[in-house]
Amino acid sequence: MAVAIMTLASATRLSSCFVCLPRWWVQFQKVREKVLKMSKTSRTGLSKAEAKVTDAKQSLAKIMVGDIIVVRYYDHVLFKDTLSSQIEPLVREAIGWLDFQNEECIRLVWERYAEPAINEDSRIRTTGLALRKSDVIDVRRIA
Repeated sequence: MAVAIMTLASATRLSSCFVCLPRWWVQFQKVREKVLKMSKTSRTGLSKAEAKVTDAKQSLAKIMVGDIIVVRYYDHVLFKDTLSSQIEPLVREAIGWLDFQNEECIRLVWERYAEPAINEDSRIRTTGLALRKSDVIDVRRIA
């Protein structure tokens, strides 16, 4: 059986915590109101984002592998110990050669060897980005 022992110092901390409770509650209510307002605006923003993604899918249908393109996309955000209602995916851009595409994703290469084989022992390496088409906002063909 566990016995709770309360010292004078812990009792003082506990009572001061209860004194702060109404102020904390008011702050909580303010944050809650902001979150509710933000969720209403994010719903309308979501439908706009869905329309942009649909437009991007249509423009990807016109682009061929090997074309140089500019891609705007939603990037995922990792967050820790923060108010989660304020976090949204970031919009980023990348420029490169369209290396691959299928119904679900694209692969963009922005660095590659100019000559395919430097020597027999070297591996061909490329640097780029693989994106889900559902995260792509806009695609423009440069060349």
